Amino acid sequence: MPVHPNHAVHPNHIAGLEIEVAGAVGHGANGLSAFDDALHLCGLANRNMINLSSVIPPASTIAEVDRIDPPGRWGDRTYVVMANERTEEIHTEVWAGVGWAIDPSTGAGVMVEHEGRSETKVTGEIADSLDELIARRPEVELSERGAHVVGGVCAGKGTCALVIAHFLTVGWDQDPNGLSTPPL
Repeated sequence: MPVHPNHAVHPNHIAGLEIEVAGAVGHGANGLSAFDDALHLCGLANRNMINLSSVIPPASTIAEVDRIDPPGRWGDRTYVVMANERTEEIHTEVWAGVGWAIDPSTGAGVMVEHEGRSETKVTGEIADSLDELIARRPEVELSERGAHVVGGVCAGKGTCALVIAHFLTVGWDQDPNGLSTPPL
């Protein structure tokens, strides 16, 4: 099985994902336009987002980046975990964050996403959620933790705080594993 360009090779020689995490604060005429601006700033505006739950596959690595530039084309399916908070109320704060915990020996882990109106709320919820997800999984040593949090204040038009973890981008001519499928 060929390794997809977004896959990393774990020290145990298992193909895993290289998960890139980026964040931005976008602005626009309204909340949706601000969300699109934040997606653009993160490098994923022209993809179809498919939200994942909280499990990081084995042999994965996480890299915080300024911008995600996955291979592929306009409209490709993009598997993500993301948090976004939007407002159009002047002087209102928006905060979003994604946190993770990884087992350093396997590369498996968990990821959480939270959003809110204060940095303290978002960082606290990320820590609390990770504590509980880790406690429910004693079979793995989820000791390497991290988080990416961004925030801003609405200055009178739509504002969106976005943090997005990019797992994989797959074209419509590929199966979900990133392999080409025969034409119909």
